[in-house]
Amino acid sequence: MISTITLNTAVDKTIILNRMEIGVTNRVVESRIDPGGKGTDVSRVIVELGGDTKALGFVAGDSGHYLHRVLTHHYLVKTDFIWLEDQQTRTNTIIVDLESDRQTMLNEAGPTVDDVSLDLMREKIRASAKQSEYMVFAGSLPQGVPTDFYREMIQIAKEAGSKTVLDADGEPLHLGLESVPYMIKPNMEEAGRLLGRELSTDKEIIAGIKELHDRGIKYVLISMGSRGLIATDGRQMLHVRPPKVEMKSPVGCGDSVIGGFLVALSQGQDFRMALELGTAAGAATAIMPGTQLCQREDVERFLSGVTVQELSMD
Repeated sequence: MISTITLNTAVDKTIILNRMEIGVTNRVVESRIDPGGKGTDVSRVIVELGGDTKALGFVAGDSGHYLHRVLTHHYLVKTDFIWLEDQQTRTNTIIVDLESDRQTMLNEAGPTVDDVSLDLMREKIRASAKQSEYMVFAGSLPQGVPTDFYREMIQIAKEAGSKTVLDADGEPLHLGLESVPYMIKPNMEEAGRLLGRELSTDKEIIAGIKELHDRGIKYVLISMGSRGLIATDGRQMLHVRPPKVEMKSPVGCGDSVIGGFLVALSQGQDFRMALELGTAAGAATAIMPGTQLCQREDVERFLSGVTVQELSMD
């Protein structure tokens, strides 16, 4: 079982315009609504690739009911949510400008979590950790959740025997690393903020990966967009490149990498094969518009186009 924890779940609304103009009425060409939140995205990818998963998180209001209904009935994701009273799960709006081929994201803050609900989440995580080979802690923290919550929960999950994955940014990531998760997958910018220096060249990224691995993290993956990712398990340093695809949206690509990677590991595949499946899943998500995620047939089709180069550990 791979459990995902999304404390700040979301509904993603994609609006497509021919041209975005400020201060005037814009006519919408197309729009769609999808479940959102980094952890729930990981769970959707795991189910799509044939893995076993359960999604935990906070949900609220009508938008929360929509999120729960679509995840369980359409995407067949098992859920174990905590409901917050008299609030709404946030809506993130993605505006796609066809003329400029640019996306603008408007992310809401989300509901406020009270102490009682936070204690309930602690108990759910503690119980789920006993049944989960992997636990993925992903995304931003809603209001009311302390910034060191990931640190606390990673320690609890590890004590229960679960392998933990942390995908966050800023202070929650910095503090979460104090509990030494099993795996992290920041992008270059997130890793740079974490380490306090710019990571742009392969040499700089490799040095950053080694520094993070030396803190006790088993798997360190740093994603680089269309350049793929560089990762280590302590024995190998690999640069994994996706096949060339026509990108329609970067949203969810990193979550797809994590989902594919964990499915492969849970099925007994090695580090290299897990990176290949994760990278193929990320590429298959990149070709989908808005916030739609990968489809299994595309992942399988792209898998043969993933290339792996072994880099020096020195």
